[in-house]
Amino acid sequence: MGDIDLLTADLRRFPAVWPAYQRGLHEVYAGIGAGDLAVGPELPAGVTTVVVAGAPGEEIIGGVLLRESTEIAQQTGLAHIAVAIAEREPDGVNEIGGCWIRPAWRGTGLGAALAGEAVRAATGRGRWTVTLANQFSLGISIRAGFVPDARFRDLPFPDSRFRSALCWFDHHGEGR
Repeated sequence: MGDIDLLTADLRRFPAVWPAYQRGLHEVYAGIGAGDLAVGPELPAGVTTVVVAGAPGEEIIGGVLLRESTEIAQQTGLAHIAVAIAEREPDGVNEIGGCWIRPAWRGTGLGAALAGEAVRAATGRGRWTVTLANQFSLGISIRAGFVPDARFRDLPFPDSRFRSALCWFDHHGEGR
């Protein structure tokens, strides 16, 4: 990946990182016709950390967010996902999402590096990290160590343009 630097930013200490992350997310999502799905400028509830990637002479080239709990069940409105998450909540569940990479940097391994760094930042915050990986990010999630939940594949989320799978990372390394 060359001269790419990853920065894990605690947004309580470094709130100025959020607007740069959000702006890049919106631009990338808009580029694939999904700008309406990008989070707005206000920091979403529970988001505590972002991992961003930078390269010399460029703005942020990618990012991913970490939420201290999970909002996936509420976001999807899918009751069966809520049940699956509730099964694991006693062990602690946090969430990564909103992974984006500028087009010129796709295929470089940056996505897996971002997801891997977010998982590292989540270590100690509970046993499980969950994500909804769509057709663009499923491979990235798997390379970062997530395992798709066989019960929840091919979900039309966040809308019918996307096919998503619920994926889990087990910080105890025991699988499930």
